[in-house]
Amino acid sequence: MGLMGQKTADVQWYHHGGDLIGYHSDLYFIPGPRSARCWLTNTDSGAAMRGPFIRRLLELLYDGKPEAEETVKASAAAIKAAVIAERKQLVYPADPKIASGLASRYTSEDLGSMVFTRSPRGLSGSNGVWSINFATRPIPMARSLSSRPAQDHGFGLCSCQRRRQASFGGARRPARLSLHRNSVMRLKNSS
Repeated sequence: MGLMGQKTADVQWYHHGGDLIGYHSDLYFIPGPRSARCWLTNTDSGAAMRGPFIRRLLELLYDGKPEAEETVKASAAAIKAAVIAERKQLVYPADPKIASGLASRYTSEDLGSMVFTRSPRGLSGSNGVWSINFATRPIPMARSLSSRPAQDHGFGLCSCQRRRQASFGGARRPARLSLHRNSVMRLKNSS
């Protein structure tokens, strides 16, 4: 494992971290006070806490000026505002016209099946382990290389409980559904 060296206010420290969609981690080593800490988060927005975490640790170990707390408050407010703005784009319950165009079941060799159910409460999906309610969101399609508008129109299915998302293109694109944040699978209509 490689370590990256950093200096903050003349304090030498080392770290090594990693990131995947939805997961972030870092190991911190501070030789002076012989301190080591592990930081783990399982949310994309948690990555905003990486800097304040080491800052707060250094504040505690070296009686530093308390700045980390204000950074956390500002980051939390920005994340909350972004979530509110994103939710304003959602149609919940899912647009019935879009939901009616879905097959009732999609299957992936890797991840199994997703069964869609339509009810007066909206569109839900289940893979037999968990179930989820969906909203829809318009997705503007990119222009083609010839600068003509693309013929296909897309929409997104957005989970209302978590950020798992599915996107379905027009007739010329295969359907895609992301059941796990970091593995998009090809689906085939199995209804």
